Amino acid sequence: MSGSNGFLDQIGGDANAEGVDERMAAGGGLAPGFYAARLDGAADGESKSNSTPYYELTFIVTDGPFKNATFTEKVYKQGATAAATAKCRDRVKMFAHRLGVLTKSADGKTYLPVKDVTGFGDVLDTACVIEIKLEADRDDKNKFWPRMEWGGIYTPTDPVAVAALKNGGKRVATAKDAETKAGQGKGSGASAGASPPPPPPPATGRRRTGVENL
Repeated sequence: MSGSNGFLDQIGGDANAEGVDERMAAGGGLAPGFYAARLDGAADGESKSNSTPYYELTFIVTDGPFKNATFTEKVYKQGATAAATAKCRDRVKMFAHRLGVLTKSADGKTYLPVKDVTGFGDVLDTACVIEIKLEADRDDKNKFWPRMEWGGIYTPTDPVAVAALKNGGKRVATAKDAETKAGQGKGSGASAGASPPPPPPPATGRRRTGVENL
């Protein structure tokens, strides 16, 4: 039964109950998992601590309980060491390729430019799937912030992303995952059948995005 008793008028008459419980359980941010999204913004920036350059990419969720939620990720161009810089550049290239800034050669060994595309700002509104995780705060390990997985950008047709979205946003384990888990369990001293600890609750307040010190 719908109608107004005066209370909803105080919040603009918004009676929509869809997704409220899910969003509240996530503490106001995005819960860990996969989300259909699109690229909504792109800008260049520098970290405050050491002026490390990065791409600041903003995504909008396009489906599900978190539809229209925004998420911003900093994709760093370099790190503090040669090894860290190599990792950062791999990430930049993956994001650029999966969002349409770059393409690959026929043999898949070389990234190539896309005609008339010079950066992320030229591919706004590109559909994608993003994967979110919770990361512990540097100063308070009891607080956790949502941010993208290191390789958490997918095309909408990527089999991993498609399977996860069909599974309620949760990653579907593969045979390779099972092999990796089995290998990690050998000699670890962990008891057989032990359940992993539940995920920590996300922090509330301002979301921290990206990694400030690489």
